[in-house]
Amino acid sequence: MKVTILVLWIVVIIELAVGASVLALASIRTVPQLPDVELNDPLVMPQLRELAQEAEASGSEEWERLGAALVGKGFYVHAEPAYREALRQDPQNFAAQFGLAFSLDRSGRIEKASAEYRKLLQLPTPSREDQAIVYHAQYALGRNALRTENAADAEFLFQQNAGYPPADYQVAKLRIRSGRAEEALPIIESNLRSTPHSLEFHFLHHRALLELGRPREAFEAAAMEERSTRLLALNFNTEYVSPLDALTGLAPMLRALGMATETEDVRRIEQIGTRFKSRLAGQPVFVERMVDDELLKVAVRNKQPRRVLELLEQIRSTGREDHVTLEREGDARGLMGQAEAAAELWQRAALLAPSLRLHEKLADHYKTRDVDERDRHLGHVALQRGIAEYRANRLEAAIPHLQEAARMLPEDPDPWYYLAEMQFHLGRLSEAQDAYRKTFELDPGHGRAAAMLSHLAAAPENL
Repeated sequence: MKVTILVLWIVVIIELAVGASVLALASIRTVPQLPDVELNDPLVMPQLRELAQEAEASGSEEWERLGAALVGKGFYVHAEPAYREALRQDPQNFAAQFGLAFSLDRSGRIEKASAEYRKLLQLPTPSREDQAIVYHAQYALGRNALRTENAADAEFLFQQNAGYPPADYQVAKLRIRSGRAEEALPIIESNLRSTPHSLEFHFLHHRALLELGRPREAFEAAAMEERSTRLLALNFNTEYVSPLDALTGLAPMLRALGMATETEDVRRIEQIGTRFKSRLAGQPVFVERMVDDELLKVAVRNKQPRRVLELLEQIRSTGREDHVTLEREGDARGLMGQAEAAAELWQRAALLAPSLRLHEKLADHYKTRDVDERDRHLGHVALQRGIAEYRANRLEAAIPHLQEAARMLPEDPDPWYYLAEMQFHLGRLSEAQDAYRKTFELDPGHGRAAAMLSHLAAAPENL
């Protein structure tokens, strides 16, 4: 009897222990939080649910992956608990630590975000690629100091990130704003040596030189702004989030489409584009336009005018009509032997968005029909080629195209203006002055040409 009672007591104790452990585990178990929304992208929510199931059944890496997918779609509040669980299971999870800080940052909790960024900076950097995340975290600390209007702390924090161009930009800007342009200038000039066509640093150069009372040099710095196309990633959010956005939904399919487009794999483009459209189930998605454009291009390349018109009918049923649809219908009409209808459509497209390709098509159409009209379009072809060389910073190569455009478009000020810009930036100031003057004669309201003439006239000894 005593033995039986003892066995019963042991069984009760074991059950109590097991029950207690189950309750303890349940109390610390994290349940994934997913948004209760419907999205235009039909693939996102099923994929998020699948990632949530994997996270519940697995470890830190799976929780971090769920958090990353949520951040990629902008669900920062829902990503936070996923990252916290990833860190509970592995406090050294570098990606989860940054993801947590970023989620707090994007949901407006600045002080908490900064505390988490500081924790990240105490962790060992797992790989060389992750060094970019370290730069982002240091930069975010400085930016958060700016958001709380603490300029002194912000400058100090940005200085800790010296050599990272966005941080250098912020330091230089803070110094100019606080009357220390002479201290900003070396930082600006150093960055312009490494990135000669940085729009932001030319802007700061202009500001600093004005503050230092050097107006002629400031004017030339402003002129460099006109031809600068390199943009700094002053806000790293897009750089960080874009790869995460590609983890779920239609984004991977779009990435595959982009790769097929780069390799001009016509068959692959058609396959991916058709599959993409079928997955939408009639729901409007803003990236659908890009897919439609690729499908139209493929149909033209394959010389399938009926397919082009069929696609256009579907596109126009959504209310879309633009230079792309006009050009592609023109291509289809041309393939069907309807030359005049094609030319009219290309003309309309060129009015909306002039391009080298459209002017080449029109020049070819008018080759034997109307010599004057042909030459007008050839002039625009030359102009577009000259501008393309200019944008690529090949100034000498741009000049012959622009001279040809000026000859063939005698009433158009644009070729003369761009020709003047080439000569000015090449230091041929007398030739530049002549071309600016011709621009102004053709267009007396051309403010930029007037300003450049005034600038050059103020220093005749340099001409």
